[in-house]
Amino acid sequence: MGTWCSYCQLLQPDLDALYRKYQGSGFAVLGISIRESLDADPEKTLKALGVSFKTAVNGDNIAKNLMCQARQLLLFIDRKGELIWKTHSTNALSAEFEAYIRLILYLD
Repeated sequence: MGTWCSYCQLLQPDLDALYRKYQGSGFAVLGISIRESLDADPEKTLKALGVSFKTAVNGDNIAKNLMCQARQLLLFIDRKGELIWKTHSTNALSAEFEAYIRLILYLD
């Protein structure tokens, strides 16, 4: 994700709403901010969007290690550390997002 990315800006507040809803059940979100310009202030942008989940600012090296450089990518990893779903969707309010969160948390 990049704070400059219009798709990410659409995604982040809704993803944060899911984070807030399920954090008490152990759900965690880690954003990775990539390709920020030198004059960018990612922390300020995230705060303005109301994002409360942790974000690795200027996380280009992390993204490179995860092989996700091109656009927003969400990886859903269960408690065993296994990847169970990945998506480029910006619709965090879709039933699919919540279904995978509930699956990860063993709520269904």
